[in-house]
Amino acid sequence: MVEPAAADEVRYLRWEAVTTVSWFLLDVSWLFELRLASLVFGAACVGAGLVTTLHSRRDVASLSVSLGVLAWVLMCAAWVTGDLHKIAWAVGLAKVLAGAVGVCLVTALVTSRHAHSAWDQVLERFRRLRL
Repeated sequence: MVEPAAADEVRYLRWEAVTTVSWFLLDVSWLFELRLASLVFGAACVGAGLVTTLHSRRDVASLSVSLGVLAWVLMCAAWVTGDLHKIAWAVGLAKVLAGAVGVCLVTALVTSRHAHSAWDQVLERFRRLRL
């Protein structure tokens, strides 16, 4: 018998894979300007992203990452839809969602128990670039 927490982690990983594959197919449909396919894969990507978020761990950092990815998926779907179907408000929505992604990821970094090592790794990259 699989422990409930382990089973939820497995579901999370499976839905995360579905989200990633549908996100890739959304981007490919955008690249080749396949309007109907972009709507189908956009809906699949958003739906899978929602389910992935539901199976996320319940600590602030994990939820922030999951919500950030979900916002990123929504941003991409809105951007693709706005671009291919010439819907100006959808591109505007994508810009707002980009801000939400940033807030979620900063929240995740600040609340993570590994925040100091993560910040050190980020700063190390900038030091190598001499910035």
